[in-house]
Amino acid sequence: MPHRSPDDFRALGRVVAPHGLQGALKVESWSDFPERFEALQWVYLRRVTGELARHEVKNVRFGSRHIFLKLEGLTHREQVEEYREAELLVPDEESWPLPQNRYYVSDIVGMAVVGADDTLLGEVIGIETGGAQDILTVRGTLGELMIPIVDEWISEIDTAARKVRISNWQNLVNPEECKGED
Repeated sequence: MPHRSPDDFRALGRVVAPHGLQGALKVESWSDFPERFEALQWVYLRRVTGELARHEVKNVRFGSRHIFLKLEGLTHREQVEEYREAELLVPDEESWPLPQNRYYVSDIVGMAVVGADDTLLGEVIGIETGGAQDILTVRGTLGELMIPIVDEWISEIDTAARKVRISNWQNLVNPEECKGED
């Protein structure tokens, strides 16, 4: 396999567990486009250690909350167990284009988070999905902040400057000052 930098890939999800006895992977999808998985011919698995392994996709099945993948070369549950928590990657050049104002999680993680007044609040360390709205997890001088990804809080995501701008950030740290509460 030719040497590739971590920047050469786009993460589509994470292996959460083996599925069944025949070496299938149970994957948490990070994509808003499930059909993306049906189009996969090859994927890379990046273990927590950073080690990459390339596998041909043999089968894709959709569950209510997860995607189940059968990959060439993984035939036993124990083999898949070695990939628990691994990221499911595709080369960046195989990324699907996104609609306007949509972003890949991997593009946002690591961005600086600033208030509307340019106060540095921290860095995006993750995005929680699955609730009423996605939540930006930010770690910085104010501790860990959980910021709903809605227009009321996120005023701008500038991928070129690698910054997320937060409106009314003081209300996040002092929720008793939020307007509209009686």
